[in-house]
Amino acid sequence: MSHFCVFGGSTKNQIDRIMTDMKINNIIEDVRSLRGVSAQSDHFLVKAQIQIKLPRKRRKRIIIEEKVDIDNIKNSEMLKEYKNKLKNKLKDGIEAENIETRWKKLEGIIKTALEHLGKKKKVQKHKWFNDKCQRAIEERDKAILLMLTNPNTGNNNNFAQKLREAKRIIRREKRLWEKERIKQIEDNRTNPKLFFKQTKELKTEYNPRKEIMKEENGELVTEGEEIAKQFGKVFKELLNPQTHQDHTQIENYTAEPEDLLEPTDDEVRMTINTLKNNKSPGEGGLASELLKYGGEELIREVGKLIRDVWHKEEIPK
Repeated sequence: MSHFCVFGGSTKNQIDRIMTDMKINNIIEDVRSLRGVSAQSDHFLVKAQIQIKLPRKRRKRIIIEEKVDIDNIKNSEMLKEYKNKLKNKLKDGIEAENIETRWKKLEGIIKTALEHLGKKKKVQKHKWFNDKCQRAIEERDKAILLMLTNPNTGNNNNFAQKLREAKRIIRREKRLWEKERIKQIEDNRTNPKLFFKQTKELKTEYNPRKEIMKEENGELVTEGEEIAKQFGKVFKELLNPQTHQDHTQIENYTAEPEDLLEPTDDEVRMTINTLKNNKSPGEGGLASELLKYGGEELIREVGKLIRDVWHKEEIPK
């Protein structure tokens, strides 16, 4: 409730209070009184905006590796150096006892060969924030410190002026950057890749990944392993329905021969060449371009790995 504390002529002071436990006081994001609501009382209704935070187990800290700048592989000299490094490291082949070891060695050789390509530069979050905005923010901070140390009318007015100037400069610089960015997007209409990439930068906002699932009893699951178990349980029930009807055995016939031949290097080469460029790599961080431009030695080792998987019916983790 919002209670009137002091009545002094036409001035009325009020305090907004929300009573919570100290353990969950951080869920309250905003509190305001609704003066327009008629409650026939000397109190005002208080509206609070809260964000419920679900408890979840702490995960281990994951070290994110810097991404390799794949665009540099289009440079003929860097591409030649990448192929030569792979050729020298793979000329004697890879000796491994199992599929997992063979894949780890091959992955390590590829990552070692592409070190000269360099890392991608970190993208600035607010590209419109330049030196002018920085100076305006610094002047505003100096003014507020002066006002706090020596509060008087002059310092208060000076802070209000610096605050207005900082907001005006930031709005202006952001508007100019957006106009220039829109002009660049219009000029790149003939380049679909660059056009959609720049358009996405202007429109897309940050959306946190949501990993929540509800159990049969209504409880929410937030841990990755528990979610995977719940998915497995759901699909097991869907694919194995409990029915009491008699089922007739049905034999399936396919046009495929019983004995399939193992994949050859030509088939591996053809499959790798059909991979699309400019696609996001998987968890290992190996883009499709690294396989396509790796040369015959890399195709030979990938073919050996695939044939091991074919015969042993195992895949590397």
